Amino acid sequence: MADAEGRRELMRFNLVMGATIGIVILFFILASVWGSGAIQKSSEKEYSWWEVPLQERHKMELDFTGLRSQLPVNGTYNWTGPSEFFIEVDLPPSEQDVGYPGPALMHVALWLPEVEPGTKVPVIATIHPYYDFGTEVADGDSNPNTIPDGGVGAWVLDQFVPHGYALAQVSTFGSGQSTHCQDVKGLGEQVGIQAAVEWLGQQEWSNGNVGLMGKSYAGTTNWEAAQ
Repeated sequence: MADAEGRRELMRFNLVMGATIGIVILFFILASVWGSGAIQKSSEKEYSWWEVPLQERHKMELDFTGLRSQLPVNGTYNWTGPSEFFIEVDLPPSEQDVGYPGPALMHVALWLPEVEPGTKVPVIATIHPYYDFGTEVADGDSNPNTIPDGGVGAWVLDQFVPHGYALAQVSTFGSGQSTHCQDVKGLGEQVGIQAAVEWLGQQEWSNGNVGLMGKSYAGTTNWEAAQ
């Protein structure tokens, strides 16, 4: 009797284990089928060019013929500019230059897309001390900030402004037409940069989004603005 009961228990155990394994295998098969279907569906989804997931971007037809990267689609807006503005900066007492009697001014050159009336646009800005710097620049005379620079400005004007972005080129204190004394990585320079960024975000044509772009010195000014 004991042996018969033991065999029945073993048989029931084997049946339960077999059923469990079968269910697990079935779930794996269904997951594989559903998963491949979901992936297939995802790959067939139509995206706007700026929404394409990273894993799908190798399928895009991109233009690699230029020296710089190019957006997949050309923008449609014309632009106006440059317009010039001098932003007066309220410096803390510790940063005021007693040797310069005039106000502390940040010089901004601005290009705007010709968008529909009432449309507010984001801004891409580059800020550094190398505008109109003279022959000390390695590649010769630098241009004033009213001319799109070869580092960022010309590329942004060509690729992004036609898509509805504004371009701003800003000289740090003591460079270009910005006044005050040059304060390399100091508090005065930081306050001036932040004042220019805030001004760009507060204009009636601006949607308040101001992004900074640049490398080397023009990259460190991004950090100064964010601190």
